[in-house]
Amino acid sequence: MISGNIFYIVTSVDVDEDDYDRIKKKRKTVQWLGVEKGVPLILKKLGEYRDSTNNEIKYTWFVRCDKQLEILYGRGDYLLHKYIGLLRERFNSDDEIAWHAHLYDHDLSILQDENRLLADIQEFYKLFKSHSLHQDSSRIGRAYCSNHIIKALFKSGIQVDSTAMPGRKRNDEINKFDWETTPLHPYYPSKSDYRIPGKDHFKILEVPFSMIKTMTSYDKKPINRYVNLSFKNSIIKKSLSSFITRNNLLITILHPSELILKKEHPILSFNINDVKKNIELILYQCDKLGKKVNFITIHKLRQLSVSGINNGSI
Repeated sequence: MISGNIFYIVTSVDVDEDDYDRIKKKRKTVQWLGVEKGVPLILKKLGEYRDSTNNEIKYTWFVRCDKQLEILYGRGDYLLHKYIGLLRERFNSDDEIAWHAHLYDHDLSILQDENRLLADIQEFYKLFKSHSLHQDSSRIGRAYCSNHIIKALFKSGIQVDSTAMPGRKRNDEINKFDWETTPLHPYYPSKSDYRIPGKDHFKILEVPFSMIKTMTSYDKKPINRYVNLSFKNSIIKKSLSSFITRNNLLITILHPSELILKKEHPILSFNINDVKKNIELILYQCDKLGKKVNFITIHKLRQLSVSGINNGSI
């Protein structure tokens, strides 16, 4: 059974390239300094934190393996091949190595053809699994999803997906997703509408990002954004504290490059110190509320009780 005084924290890391404008600018080359410098920085600077059972942070590393990498490097598993030592070390430390795919066509437009989606998902997830580091979890890049995608993930053997961004919808040159009707808690996607739970559902546990109200200098009003630990603490501390008070499960995200690039941004700090402040805020707020902290990976959420998932108590 789920205990009401336990607060579960998932720290997910999307192992993406450094260039945030890659899609818009149609760039043919990318850099991976985030992997080479950002990941070691995360492990070094965040290694001091412990949960209520004295466990270190457990990371879920979403590692790219897809058609775009195949186009760029000649192999879709480029990252798994180049950084296998680091990934195996994390796997042996009880972290989770999960599949991360950006479903783009050859011209870097979002892939929408149902047959191509099924073929790409099956091909590159099979390639990902060949490295024997996986735990049947996935995340589709830029929150892109559809009934076709969920069906393809199910046919490929995925058991847990973490793509949903509850309450958000975008349709522009770079982002095409619709999660407006999605609940905040984990659910099994309806076969007729991937965004919501249903009695006739796919046996994939969808684990949505935790969403909090934020407002930046370019926002006309507060909007829901996922909990990115590299967001400026001064901007999210109030809404993050409120979220912790009302919930028992927090799904966070990090991009390694956000910790080593030097940029000015309205909400991203590009500073490891803000990441530490946000983690310390989470631990402080849980202690204040009498909630025991449990660092957990995405896949291990499946071991929590189904009743807890269905009634939204986690």
